[in-house]
Amino acid sequence: MLFVFAWSSVGFNLNQAYTPVMQTLFGLSEPMAGLPARAEPLDHPRLGWREAYAMGHALLGEQARQHGFVIEKEKYLYCDWDHGVYVISARGTQEGEKSNRTSVTFDADTGVVLQAAWPGSPSEKTGDVVTQWLYWLHMAYVFGLPMQIFVCIMGLVITALSVTGVYIWWKKRRARKFSRVHRGAAAEIFDTETAE
Repeated sequence: MLFVFAWSSVGFNLNQAYTPVMQTLFGLSEPMAGLPARAEPLDHPRLGWREAYAMGHALLGEQARQHGFVIEKEKYLYCDWDHGVYVISARGTQEGEKSNRTSVTFDADTGVVLQAAWPGSPSEKTGDVVTQWLYWLHMAYVFGLPMQIFVCIMGLVITALSVTGVYIWWKKRRARKFSRVHRGAAAEIFDTETAE
């Protein structure tokens, strides 16, 4: 579990390290794969942010109805200027499980859906599932109250490991200093005896 918490933390904070490793080991879906880059970045899409949000909200609802999941919480909306698309992402629930793999990519000018990802979608790869589970375990989204209590205890254990690690380092540092001082004193006595 320490490894789960450590590696999921890398995923949250150091995506530039997490993504290549997971891509190599398990494969990850690439959100913009198959979308051609524009010759010129789209600086002024026809859909403004408000219109894009309304469109994305409606498209998420449509995907949820089609594929049998419920949108729990919308997470973000961003515009990829190079591809000329908006991406809206949400957390969804399917069969009682939470997911962070629900998103719709749509044209920033026309609103046409170009890509969609949801729990269990064909574009999902093993690395996506592993990433979901790491996220669920780290955030205690599965197994109910027992998991939440366990995660709380793990937080205390990690804190204790940090404190004891610093304490052990400090003790060893003191021992090294003590040893160095006594070695110096012993060398001085030896030199004095030799000189006599």
